[in-house]
Amino acid sequence: SSGINAEYGEICKMLDKLCYVVSQNVDNLHMRAGLAKDKLSEVHGNIFTEKCPSCGREFERAQPTKSIGMKKTGNLCTARKIRNIKCRGKLVDTVLDWEDPLPFDELAESEWRCSEAGLCLVLGTTLQIQPTGNMPLRTKRNGGKVVIVNLQKTRLDTSADLVINAKCDQVMGVVCKELSLTVDTEPLALLQPGLRMVKKCFRPEPVRYRVKRVKVEEGGNAVETEEAEVE
Repeated sequence: SSGINAEYGEICKMLDKLCYVVSQNVDNLHMRAGLAKDKLSEVHGNIFTEKCPSCGREFERAQPTKSIGMKKTGNLCTARKIRNIKCRGKLVDTVLDWEDPLPFDELAESEWRCSEAGLCLVLGTTLQIQPTGNMPLRTKRNGGKVVIVNLQKTRLDTSADLVINAKCDQVMGVVCKELSLTVDTEPLALLQPGLRMVKKCFRPEPVRYRVKRVKVEEGGNAVETEEAEVE
């Protein structure tokens, strides 16, 4: 719908104000709206993206993959290696199944970004899925602000600096108006047929990563959960 399209366009328009987007969506709408891959972590994957396990490069397709769970798609990697030789690794889909762990690079980048952020803007999620649901707490622990926009109550409402119970596209529309940003509400552009390599952004310094048990305040009660940590 035009409302959904407007919301993604508004996020892209605000990127000169915002630094990074962490998404649990797998529908590719962020990139179709114009968001660059190096400004985005898709922690649950993307139904239009295939990845090469051999060289790590990712490719964007015009059509969604027919599988989930990081299974082989039947396509070969066309990236060039040393001496201009094709990699020819067997591409896999990137959408997680229930038992699959979150991708290391996407998770590490997301948690580092949230830890460094001065403002974490949470849009359209109740923050139930872990470990992404606890990422706004990283911003709070480091002195940043958390703003939640969602129709329903969320797990972290009591930790947020501001909670707005409204539709995301309406709130983002007001924000863009205040920032004098014009948003194109036309339907998002369709991908062109074929396979396009997507640039991948990695954190420049080495990342050390571990999972630990933490206690989170939820409705006045301390609840234990697992949280991925970048050391």
